[in-house]
Amino acid sequence: MSSLFQQYCDRRVTDLIWNIIIIAIGLVWLGVSALLKNTYMLASFVPVIMFISGYIASEKIAWQEMPKDNSWQYAISAGYATGASMRSQETWRFANQHCGNWYMRGSIPLLVMSELMLYFFQHYAYTAELIVLGQMIFVLMPFFLTERAINKNFDRQGNRYESL
Repeated sequence: MSSLFQQYCDRRVTDLIWNIIIIAIGLVWLGVSALLKNTYMLASFVPVIMFISGYIASEKIAWQEMPKDNSWQYAISAGYATGASMRSQETWRFANQHCGNWYMRGSIPLLVMSELMLYFFQHYAYTAELIVLGQMIFVLMPFFLTERAINKNFDRQGNRYESL
């Protein structure tokens, strides 16, 4: 019994450490770009964090057990946690892998698009706002795609549809 409790605590500590690492990387990235007044580095912040969180969601979190209730586990556990993804362990794994893969695939073109827009249009007004708008589309798009994929592959109870 104590070894099961130890594994549970170790996994939660690992989740907390990953969250702290992502936050620390983000704060250092923003701090350095602000100190250097480097807008190119600032524009690449969202794509880099997207790639890191996508990797963690698809490779690490998808293979963990989903949180059982709305307790403190949600606060320290990263991952794709919506009503549809929390129906079963299989939907949890599918949703985290699907969303994480979309985040990793979307971060590369987002980085290129953001840097090119900043390079070619930096002297125009509202360039930063357009870059942020484009980044928000790339950040939110995987959520809609993942929800659609969950509804396409699973029923309301979280059972995978039988393939014909």
